[in-house]
Amino acid sequence: KTDQQSSIDQVNLRNREYLKRLNQQNKFELVVKSFNHNFINDCDSTDINSCMATIDQLEGSVIWINYAPRLARNYADIIPMLKDKVRAVFSFGPETGFVYWATDRNVELFVKAESLTESMILANMYASDNENIVFAPGADYDGKIDVDWVEEFKEALGKLTDKKY
Repeated sequence: KTDQQSSIDQVNLRNREYLKRLNQQNKFELVVKSFNHNFINDCDSTDINSCMATIDQLEGSVIWINYAPRLARNYADIIPMLKDKVRAVFSFGPETGFVYWATDRNVELFVKAESLTESMILANMYASDNENIVFAPGADYDGKIDVDWVEEFKEALGKLTDKKY
């Protein structure tokens, strides 16, 4: 194993142990460290509480990518954490206005993107060295169960890095 893979395995083990303590099933996974950023897929964070748990346990600042569905969610609960941990928010989906309202004065940058792929490309351009780029949707995909966030994340990451995941 390479040093990078060992580091990724250690982070994933710590995250699985943390989530067991929270009694949550989650796919919190450091997929790759590329461009000096940690790309973390937490696609099963389909509610605000699981997003907060994910972001809270990370060391360092966070670039948060989320999905804003048609049905409004209460993002006000995350405002205190945004001030402490989240540096920028990249949001896609039909109702990004709700996310903007909650995050506007609490992060350096808010970007409305058209897709997960665009969000990841822009987040990568904005992120500082060793920053965490986290995809934690915070909502389901408008109740549709046919969206596979894991595959969509890996496809977007593949477009960004020219590799297959």
